[in-house]
Amino acid sequence: MSSVYKRPVYQGRTVGFEKPFLADVVQTVIDEMGAAYPELRERREFILETVDAEERQFLHTLSGGIVRLGAVIDQVKGAGGTAISGEDAFTLKDTYGFPLDLTQKIAAEHGLTVDEQGYERAMEAQRERSRRAAQFKRGGDAEVWAEMDLPAVTFTGYSTTSDTGRVVGLVVGGDTVSEASQGQQVQVALDRTPFYAESGGQVGDTGLLIGPRGRVRVEDTQRPVPGVIVHYGVVEEGAIGVGETLTAQVDAARRRAIMRNHTATHLLHRALRDVVGEHAAQAGSLVAPDRLRFDFTHTRQLTPEQLREIERRVNAWVRADAPVDWQEMGYQEAIDRGAIALFGEKYGDRVRVVHVARGENGSGPAAEAQASGLEGDFASRDSRELCGGTHVSRTGEIGFFRIVGESSVAAGVRRVEALTGAGAEQWVEQQASLVRDVAARLGTPPAQVLERLDGLLAELRQRQRELDELRARQARGALEGLLSSVQRRNGVQYLAARVEAPDAARLREMGDWLRDRIGSGVVVLGAVFGEKVQLLAMVTPDLAGKPYHAGNLVKALAPIVGGSGGGRPDMAQAGGRDVSKVDEALAQVGALLEQQGAA
Repeated sequence: MSSVYKRPVYQGRTVGFEKPFLADVVQTVIDEMGAAYPELRERREFILETVDAEERQFLHTLSGGIVRLGAVIDQVKGAGGTAISGEDAFTLKDTYGFPLDLTQKIAAEHGLTVDEQGYERAMEAQRERSRRAAQFKRGGDAEVWAEMDLPAVTFTGYSTTSDTGRVVGLVVGGDTVSEASQGQQVQVALDRTPFYAESGGQVGDTGLLIGPRGRVRVEDTQRPVPGVIVHYGVVEEGAIGVGETLTAQVDAARRRAIMRNHTATHLLHRALRDVVGEHAAQAGSLVAPDRLRFDFTHTRQLTPEQLREIERRVNAWVRADAPVDWQEMGYQEAIDRGAIALFGEKYGDRVRVVHVARGENGSGPAAEAQASGLEGDFASRDSRELCGGTHVSRTGEIGFFRIVGESSVAAGVRRVEALTGAGAEQWVEQQASLVRDVAARLGTPPAQVLERLDGLLAELRQRQRELDELRARQARGALEGLLSSVQRRNGVQYLAARVEAPDAARLREMGDWLRDRIGSGVVVLGAVFGEKVQLLAMVTPDLAGKPYHAGNLVKALAPIVGGSGGGRPDMAQAGGRDVSKVDEALAQVGALLEQQGAA
């Protein structure tokens, strides 16, 4: 998709379009095609915002990419070559977002080709790195498990957190073994297990595997290859062996916390779509025991009002204690029933659909929402998603839902972070405790903290204005005193002085003031900011470049203070690191002016 818009953006730039224009083109397409494809009109705002954001982001990197490609073209031509290397083409794609066809087009304009085979080799090397990273994420031994060709595991974790299973595979140190003993890190595959393997954003279970001769503490559960669930852990006592029957005990408290967060994620997804729009599709998630994270497609930061509305909707659903059920069905049937499928996710013919009803006849989340004063047809649609994760049986088990963060993670992708249950309650109590502490320090009731803070900030701003005015008067007095230090060299007035200034902007203001008061002449000021030196030179209009040049002046002074600089004939700045040489540099101004005047 990216190459579809990147080439016209480049073409537009070559004919003089410096600002984004694709959204206007897409607007016309929507107007013309909206009757045949009504979803275009329904999602007009999101489509236009997304196109504009993508174009602006590409424009941001386009300039750098063109400079880089220009350097590559010059290098190839300079060496008498005829083709851009595949590695250079891949770097342009990986760093600057240049699709191969765009690089080929620009190269062709300069009589060059692109080494496509080398490009494919570079792409394949990246894919291999990604595969290795994914394999490491799954435990690093996916190939070992694939070679075992084990029968598909029976997962029983939807209905229980404790079951028995026979050991069908053991891996220690990357090798298959028949037995693992105390102290060894081990990977265990059972023919039957209640342990959920990390998938769909939900983290893997932890717990214990207990056998007749030993015990394994499970620290993670993964699915390195389809049909195999592997328990990663350490043998705490004794030993375990292939063929033995183990009791698999999931950490039930941790699982319940995960289930609360997973169901809350579904409710959050539904609420987001209701409040923000149906374009707010899931783009990633994390469901852990202590928190949840949900990434979704949206181009703008959520407003405080939207966050509050989403939060209130989810909590209304929680208070309604609505039933959560699931069933297996055909993929197309699930889609026809309105189930949400993740874009890009691969599904089989049979899928698991998790459903949370809205409640009817004045009950459920709709009634809770009305009682909470929420506007609109709350929960007009059920939450229905394709999901293989574990969930609570009723929404009331979530307890409480609280959003604790909202941010951007990529172009067109936002992230919401939230807590549930006791974690959410603790977070609220921490915030309330913070407000109480602040109120106590301000000597005001908690309900009046904002009013008190507004008063203090207003008072602080007034004091700051008064202080700025006092400093300005003092500075003017000091500057007026400097005017008595004006010297002459070859009939030209000049002032070279060290001054106290808080920053470069204030130094510039002082220079402007002194230049205006001199009328005709040169002003050179030096100041120290922390451990750095700043030099400023100004020449009045009647002398700038005739022959006195501020840029040449600071260029000559800067090395004395261990720095460099330059600028225009009428104004120039320089920075340096040697604060001990400021006075020495300023003492050279007269001699340098004499040299310029004699030139």
